[in-house]
Amino acid sequence: MRIGLIINPIAGMGGKVGLHGTDGDLYLKAQELGALPFSRDRALETLSSIIDLKDKIVFVTPQGVMGSEIASTLGFVTELLNYSSQGVASSADTKRAAQEMLNSGVDLILFSGGDGTARDIFEVVGDRTPMLGIPAGVKMRSGVFSFSPLSAGELLRRFVVTPEITPIHRVEILDVVLDSVENAWLPDEFFGVALAPFSQAYLQMAKSVSSARGDAGIDALAQELASSMDALSLYLFGPGTTTHKILVAMGLAGDVRGVDAVFGNQIIGRDLSEKEILELLKEHPNAILFLGVIGGQGFLLGRGNQQVSSKVIEAVKPTNVILISSADKIGRLFPPHLHVDLGDGRMESLLAGYHQVLVAPGRSIMCQIVVPDRCQQESIAV
Repeated sequence: MRIGLIINPIAGMGGKVGLHGTDGDLYLKAQELGALPFSRDRALETLSSIIDLKDKIVFVTPQGVMGSEIASTLGFVTELLNYSSQGVASSADTKRAAQEMLNSGVDLILFSGGDGTARDIFEVVGDRTPMLGIPAGVKMRSGVFSFSPLSAGELLRRFVVTPEITPIHRVEILDVVLDSVENAWLPDEFFGVALAPFSQAYLQMAKSVSSARGDAGIDALAQELASSMDALSLYLFGPGTTTHKILVAMGLAGDVRGVDAVFGNQIIGRDLSEKEILELLKEHPNAILFLGVIGGQGFLLGRGNQQVSSKVIEAVKPTNVILISSADKIGRLFPPHLHVDLGDGRMESLLAGYHQVLVAPGRSIMCQIVVPDRCQQESIAV
């Protein structure tokens, strides 16, 4: 199999530092805030998991940090494209690589990045070549992403070893776009339908918009939670409209896309980074964290809220994490599982299992948090 490989070396850098992507020149701000490269390690994890397929794959890839560096180090055969990136890959670099891969007739394009990378590739290849995303960005709402790097490895294994029985599905490409004029994030946009190898156990669904049917219950729950706040406790609110409803019920103006902190019934931190959250938790070790559920995907952590890292969960303690969602959103998950992708197997194992999700006053639904790389499915033997 000839597999295109594109690694966006700046993808995901904005997550832990409280930015909401690395679109445009945001990666420069991320670097100033101390962000570290992220996508290379995620790609390395994926390729390391399929190292036994070295005699079955040729990676068609740009030279250097966009692909060949990792593939060659692991001993894979590489077919180099006729250019290389100089450390920071632009949108144009991604599109050029995708075009050359399309021209050369690769069987699939594997990439490490987020929604922006997925959109760049899709703009070039459309539905002519399957895509598979290693989740390594900040924003990952599209349906081309695996649940985790190891899930991407398992999907690629199936595509290479048993292509005749590996289904190819049509999946949505979504992205949140930065308005360069207003310097603000626009609502989710639908960019088209791509092709991806499919497995319910390993490929996430695209983010979906919640219906209005569950709003009454969640609005009443937000009012109840707001009225029960202790003025001497620290409360952290993860991103999303569901958790934001609690702040609205308290009469506070938070940032719906970021992590906010409330103490003494006042916002003391808005759109916080991982570092800022950890500093607050040193002062208030018995904090409560509210997390919502991403519609359609069921993700709690690792999709657009990387600042709520494993270090933050450890400091808060899993028992002090309160999950809230509309009943309708939970009911439309298939299968009805919740997911985390923290890049920390120990913490993911601590979170795995059944948890209560509050959906209305006096009502909750028990949901299972699953760690996809530990699901009880046999890997296909080579």
